Amino acid sequence: MTLTPATISGMTPLTASAGSSAISLVLKGNFPRGGPTRISCRLLWMVDGNVTALATTFIDDSHLVAAVPAELLKVPAHVQLFSESYDMVSGGADQVYSNFFEFSVLPAGSATTTPTGSMSKARSNHTAVLLADGAVLILGGGESSAEVFDPATGAFSPAGNMQTEPVTFSSSALLQDGKVLVVGGAGDHAELYDPATRTFAETGRMVHARASPTVTVLEDGKVLVVGGVDESAGGGGAALDQAEIFDPGTGTFALTGRTVSPRANHTATLLGTGKVLIAGGRNGHGADGIDDPPWDPLFAEVYDPVSGQFTTTGDMTTTRIGHSATALGDGRVLMLGGVSANQNVHMYLNPSSAETYDSGSGNFSTQSQLALWRTGHTATALDDGSILVAGGDILGTPTSAIVQFSPDLTKITIPGALLTARSGHTATRLLDGRVLITGGIDDHGNVLATAEIYE
Repeated sequence: MTLTPATISGMTPLTASAGSSAISLVLKGNFPRGGPTRISCRLLWMVDGNVTALATTFIDDSHLVAAVPAELLKVPAHVQLFSESYDMVSGGADQVYSNFFEFSVLPAGSATTTPTGSMSKARSNHTAVLLADGAVLILGGGESSAEVFDPATGAFSPAGNMQTEPVTFSSSALLQDGKVLVVGGAGDHAELYDPATRTFAETGRMVHARASPTVTVLEDGKVLVVGGVDESAGGGGAALDQAEIFDPGTGTFALTGRTVSPRANHTATLLGTGKVLIAGGRNGHGADGIDDPPWDPLFAEVYDPVSGQFTTTGDMTTTRIGHSATALGDGRVLMLGGVSANQNVHMYLNPSSAETYDSGSGNFSTQSQLALWRTGHTATALDDGSILVAGGDILGTPTSAIVQFSPDLTKITIPGALLTARSGHTATRLLDGRVLITGGIDDHGNVLATAEIYE
């Protein structure tokens, strides 16, 4: 008979502490049996490529319970969980496998982070910008007021009010003169924040109203603004293919080349060549139908500041929406997580592994050892070149898990956990190497004002 792979859509719990006694995992999803007893479905536990089958109890087509023995919970580990279905009548000659799901065995004892002062406002999906003096500007998240974090005192203080309406889906970037450009989320408005006076002032307006664009400071100091959600009259939330350049010298925006595909919820990464890698995102209204071409783009594209044009480059292994892109010390770009939501035929239930982009070859390479299924997370390059991945949303459940990848991406460690589960937060590497984590939404749906420091 034809076997149908199971689909895991949720699981509790998502973490356990090292040294815990045996636990049970309750999985939600679609676990077809093909009859009362013919198809067996069991959960597999994989760490560093080593697989252990767990004792699995079938509850119904939507629920499984798997037992995790204490032996597997002795030491911290980043675990990939997936189910195996096989036909018992044929003796298990054929097997099919589900998507991966992420589980963390956390170090016993206290979290790796320490609390610091709280923001004056609870914020999620906000922005944080490291200023030239080492302070951090926090803004957006549905608030018109901004605030600044002082690493020396661990306290937040007021930083003035934005000139436009409270902004939720804005983007910001530190300019070469030390000011901060804020765009998106308030029509075509753009503002500049001056750290010297702690005030905002409107600057030239964008050519096109947009929310959640990417903003990238180019080598010449100008700023590339790409894509986002169309906020113009009749835009209806469609993704944009229009890009524009902000010139700090004149305070004005001007159109540049169009992206090959419209994009929203994508990433933009400045490469060592001075070009900008644009990857992932959705290309239309969310969510696209499975039979609604053009499909969300697998291909990435590169912006050339000299020609002002976008050209296609290699294909990712899967489309990604709401992922992270982090420049590595060796010049590659690491793509992590994101969601796919089964929007089209190119997409799987989830990106089951990470991938890297090589600007020299223009190709993406799968990093199968880095399975990370989450969105709303942060990925921060640390002083030693390793990558800190904190929090995020795993199918509707924010997690407190922290994962750290070695600089060469060959080793995964679990250094600890956040004090609070968070998704839609910010993570900013401070000048002294610490990481400031602010806001987000916790696992009870609360918007957070708290902050913590990763040492």
